[in-house]
Amino acid sequence: MYLPSTQNPLYEYRCEVEGFNGSVLTLTTHAGAPKTETGIDAKVFFSGNATGWGYDGDIVGAENGPVTRWQIQIRKGPIEVDRRESRRVPERTIVLLKCGDAVVPAHILDRSDLGMRCISGRGAGIDIGKTVTVKTETIQGLFGVEGAVVWRRPTPHGIEYGVCFS
Repeated sequence: MYLPSTQNPLYEYRCEVEGFNGSVLTLTTHAGAPKTETGIDAKVFFSGNATGWGYDGDIVGAENGPVTRWQIQIRKGPIEVDRRESRRVPERTIVLLKCGDAVVPAHILDRSDLGMRCISGRGAGIDIGKTVTVKTETIQGLFGVEGAVVWRRPTPHGIEYGVCFS
C-alpha cells in the first residue's frame, strides 16, 4: 500500500493499515517520512504490484516521530486503479532470465513496451533490484533485452516477477 502526496509525487511510502472506521483510514509507516501537515490531498493505493484499488482523501491528522501516523478522511473510493504507464497484453512465451552466472527458465504471462510479468519454478530466485537479461528464441533468431526486477512474489505455481525494461 502506498500513500503518495499529490502535492509532491516523490513522497510515496509503503504503509500499514492501523485502522479504518468507514470514513477515516489510519496508516503508519517506519519509512522516515518527512513532517506532514494536514489538509494535503492524498491517494491511498492497495496492491502487490501495479494494479489494485484505492481511495482519494485528505490528510486530516498527522503524527510525526519514529512512526509516522496519518489519518485520511476518505472522499472517494474504493476505486479500481491501474498505475501502469503502458498497456499490457497477455503472452505465453518461454524465456531465460540471466542474472550474473544464474540462468532461470520462465514463462511470460503478460508484457508491455515497458516491462513484463513472468513466472519461474519454485526453486529459482532472483532478488528485487537485480539486472536481468531476458532471452528468447524467435523466428528471426535469438532476442534479448535488459531490465530490472522491480517486484517478486511466491505463488503456488512458482515465483512471479515484474521486470521493467531498461
